Amino acid sequence: MMMMMMRLLLVGLTALAVLVGDRVLANHVGTYRVVCYFTNWSQYRPSPATFQPENIDPSLCTHIVFAFAVLNKRLQLIPHEWNDPDLYKRTFHTLNRTMNRPKLLLAVGGYKHGPVLLSKMAGNVYKRSQFINQTVPYLRRYNFDGIELDWEFPGEINRGGRAVDKKNFPLMLEELRRAFDAESAVTKRPRLLLTAAVAASSDLIDGGYDVKAIGSIVDYVTLMSYDYFGAWNNVAGHNAPLYEGYNQTAKYNVKWSVRKWLHE
Repeated sequence: MMMMMMRLLLVGLTALAVLVGDRVLANHVGTYRVVCYFTNWSQYRPSPATFQPENIDPSLCTHIVFAFAVLNKRLQLIPHEWNDPDLYKRTFHTLNRTMNRPKLLLAVGGYKHGPVLLSKMAGNVYKRSQFINQTVPYLRRYNFDGIELDWEFPGEINRGGRAVDKKNFPLMLEELRRAFDAESAVTKRPRLLLTAAVAASSDLIDGGYDVKAIGSIVDYVTLMSYDYFGAWNNVAGHNAPLYEGYNQTAKYNVKWSVRKWLHE
């Protein structure tokens, strides 16, 4: 029973991985991903629900994303929890005990982090360069295989985002990708993975993402295919419906969101 609980805690936040863009599809034909998230606040849950790096079952996932690192007011990448560096180390050691070690990525951002700081960083060429120059050694220092940009959400005006985020996000991703390529060429180490967690709703996609541009840069995106319905609605609905439900808007389901990202 305890093992089942631990597995549910690990995979309960799993997002749907989607390959977008001709270049990405061509590079990853036949690949299969199970992208799971380890959250650095799960350590604070009371027993028996507390979840530590040692509780991770690496056999469940092909990629594990450590959530979250954040930006400070100077737009520098920093740990979020006081003991994150120790959690990084323990997570890597847990995964490294298996023969087919899952890829370990660091997520930057998150919903509580909001869009303001990422918008400021992405919109300033100097700050983008500063962030990128700091990110590569940060990922290598803690044995991460890549990064997930979890900007929630570009272009979301009512939370401090800006319309120009839609243009600046791919610019930042392109510069990160060039830096990852260059570092790999010099060090002969496998290139760091570049991914993004992206919105599933129509308004957020249209307002904040240049889907084709992003798809030509990243290795894959993780689609946040949940929160289609919640306490903010005046009707009951499944939080993450696969298909359109009875008397529901056609756009509020996973099928619609996946098609939107694949065919935009």
